[in-house]
Amino acid sequence: MGCLGVKSVEQALNWLVKGDIVKMDANKVLMDYENEADIPETENRSSKLRYSIINAAVGYVAKIVHNALK
Repeated sequence: MGCLGVKSVEQALNWLVKGDIVKMDANKVLMDYENEADIPETENRSSKLRYSIINAAVGYVAKIVHNALK
């Protein structure tokens, strides 16, 4: 949570209620090729690219899920 500037669960909930915007980075992963220019014209370009939002909740999410199951 710290990498987003969130110091507590209460602060995170307040941000959600207020609708605050948090800027995040995104990952673009190229599969099976070193460079996008190397993808042949005959290949479906979108099948070789994946995008994701950087997961800033490593470990914390597991704790929430573990407690939710109880």
